[in-house]
Amino acid sequence: RERVRYENELRESEVRYRAIFENTGTATVIVDEQMNVVMANKQFVLLSGFSKEEIEGKKGLKDFLHQDDLLAWDGCEEPPSGQEFRIVGRKGDVFHVLANVDCIPSTTQKVLSLLDITKLKKTEKEKREVLLYTKNQLDAGIDPLMTISIDGKIMDANRATESVTGLTRDALIGSDFAYLFTEPSKARKGYLEILSKGFIRDYPLAIQHVSGRLTEVLYNAWLYRNEEGEVQGIFAAARDITEWVAAEKKILASNEMLRLMTSELLMTEEREQRRIAAELHDNIGQTLALAKIKLDSLLNQASASGVTKPLLDIREMVNLSIAQTRSLMGEINPSILKELGLTEAIKGLCEKIRERKGLRILLKADPKIGQPDEQSQFLIFRAVRELLMNVVKHASAKRVSIRLKKIGESLMVAVKDDGVGFDLASIDQVKARTAGFGLLSIRESLNHMGGLCEIETQEGKGTSVVLTVPLKWRKASDA
Repeated sequence: RERVRYENELRESEVRYRAIFENTGTATVIVDEQMNVVMANKQFVLLSGFSKEEIEGKKGLKDFLHQDDLLAWDGCEEPPSGQEFRIVGRKGDVFHVLANVDCIPSTTQKVLSLLDITKLKKTEKEKREVLLYTKNQLDAGIDPLMTISIDGKIMDANRATESVTGLTRDALIGSDFAYLFTEPSKARKGYLEILSKGFIRDYPLAIQHVSGRLTEVLYNAWLYRNEEGEVQGIFAAARDITEWVAAEKKILASNEMLRLMTSELLMTEEREQRRIAAELHDNIGQTLALAKIKLDSLLNQASASGVTKPLLDIREMVNLSIAQTRSLMGEINPSILKELGLTEAIKGLCEKIRERKGLRILLKADPKIGQPDEQSQFLIFRAVRELLMNVVKHASAKRVSIRLKKIGESLMVAVKDDGVGFDLASIDQVKARTAGFGLLSIRESLNHMGGLCEIETQEGKGTSVVLTVPLKWRKASDA
């Protein structure tokens, strides 16, 4: 009876352990001292592609090993535990497994649990390939690229970074990234902005080569994270803009030269107009005045004979010529501009145009505009005169408003009419440039002098021109 109970317990134990053996979740085999497979569970059957009948008692563990791993096992009396090797299936499929070996008590047999890590190895390989690809891309980049740790140390850098700094990759790795730049404090400020915002764009810095050579760059960087969303570091790229900066400096220098040339040209024009006005006054004006005196004398002598009509006609023409000469002198070189200032000169100009052309002009001047320098006054007066003459000639307007207002260190001059307007895009720019101080000439002169000319117009809805003129300009001699 005792024996029967013992046999029953033994069978139950065997069933229980076989069930555990079959359902371990990993490919598992039991081998003897010669590493022959005594038992194989269903996971090993699936892994190998052989049936239990083909495996148990007929194949050794080495029959499933990859050839390269088989060479490594030569001389081993028992399977190594905790190591990776490869199992080759019936169809030639290769599986990477991690072996765990345990001895079966009171026997010479061993249990091998083979964890299939093929997918893990594939993932690791893919990651390595991605890392290698990324590293190759990093090295191939023409811009300096680097990865920076959260504490500001360089973790990796490409060849372009080596080239622009004169330092090797080994020297760069582990160093403080901020000291690559001429302004470390500014670099750290950008670094803190990255940590705060997650990125930074077009941050201007300069990298200094060990030889002292400077490279102007625009610094772009952003945080990168792992799969769990944890910040791992900063990826940074520095775009070399040295040539762009040099070109920009040349453009700025050219613009400054144009500004100074425009300033000098305006001053030359003003001097020439003063000279012409003086010539008109001293020569033509004086000649006409003398002719009038002599005509008056002749009229007195001819009154007795009654032959006065032709002389009266001639005197009228002389008077008209004198008036026109004075008017022309005033337009060319308005003395009131120097005597009473810009506002009064524009007011006088408006009165003349109102009297001659019947155009209603409303002038509103800010009393705070003060007295702009002579050059500014000259340009503003000529611009307003040109704009008013354009209104008279082309706009068919009945009303014009002029506004003078000081804004900061500039004077805003707004001229608006209720005329027919025009299509701004249709202006023939060549004609506009050759027509003297025209609308586009005003705009170009102001642009060169640091001012602004804004034109708003539409056919049938009038025109608005707003000039922004610096109150004080530097002369060429000040540059």
